Amino acid sequence: LIDTFSERGVPRDGGRHGRDGRDLRIHVRGDVGGTREARMLAGAAARWIERGGGAVWSYTHRWATIPREAWGPIEVLASVESVDDAHRALHRGYEVALVLPEFARNAPYMVTSELRVLPCPAQTRMSTCVSCRACMSRPSRRGLVSGFEAHGPAAAKARRALPVLGSTARAVDLV
Repeated sequence: LIDTFSERGVPRDGGRHGRDGRDLRIHVRGDVGGTREARMLAGAAARWIERGGGAVWSYTHRWATIPREAWGPIEVLASVESVDDAHRALHRGYEVALVLPEFARNAPYMVTSELRVLPCPAQTRMSTCVSCRACMSRPSRRGLVSGFEAHGPAAAKARRALPVLGSTARAVDLV
């Protein structure tokens, strides 16, 4: 499907300035079955980029079993629910999407002495994915993990099950 999208070429309405190739988020719902499927998507993502496409990004719950390298050029974030898993995913080479019951604040803050979270600007209404691009730009290089409040139909159940980091974390300005 990625290979056949827009046979006239990748639309030039993406990237930082609206003239680069369109960014592509894969797996808005669902995940890959394993390493083989991640490698297949990596090939399609590479061809998308070669055709002039922008960044390709996704999230995965299978970060513990799929090597980061299998995703190739895809900016893939490990979707995790605990600080321990965030550290494990970072150690495996993944960027991290840490799901929290709620944000302690809308600006970056420390959730532990070693882990800073950037609350998703789209969720805090400060930006959109297209203009923010934090999830597509390797936030760990800036010492950050992307933070997301539990959302969707199962948000209430998720909040009850998640560790309460947002309310116990000391909010610290990172400016």
